[in-house]
Amino acid sequence: MCGPAPRRPPARHQQWQGCEEFARLWAEQDIKVNGRGHKVMRHPDAGVISVHVEVLVPLQDPDQRLMIFRGADDRSRSALERLSAQ
Repeated sequence: MCGPAPRRPPARHQQWQGCEEFARLWAEQDIKVNGRGHKVMRHPDAGVISVHVEVLVPLQDPDQRLMIFRGADDRSRSALERLSAQ
């Protein structure tokens, strides 16, 4: 299973380890951006979190999706950092 390294660097610098297929697809630029947007979510502990969203689709496997959520403002980035530390 692909995923971030056990000691996670800040979200914008995450390194994916143990996922050769993802690394290969990324290096080949075999992924297209299928959508971008903005979402607002309400978390029971962190409150309102505003995120920018990108949806990537591997060209060779269009049934797969990789969704990337990034904090849209300082408060949301802070909330996401706190949640990821739990």
